[in-house]
Amino acid sequence: MAKILSGCPVVEKLTLYHCRELEVLDLGKSPRLRALEVIIGNMTVPVPGPRRIVAPHIHYLRFP
Repeated sequence: MAKILSGCPVVEKLTLYHCRELEVLDLGKSPRLRALEVIIGNMTVPVPGPRRIVAPHIHYLRFP
């Protein structure tokens, strides 16, 4: 995931769906990324998601 995001430095908004196996989400090298939304699954079935998010440039975070 880090390699994909580091190759996209102009991304301003990111929505991740079903990222259950992602333990660390490091967005420190994405300076234009301002909005992050992480959708793991439906709310009736709890599933693990990222355990650590590094996002120093984020202004909006939605992590239900």
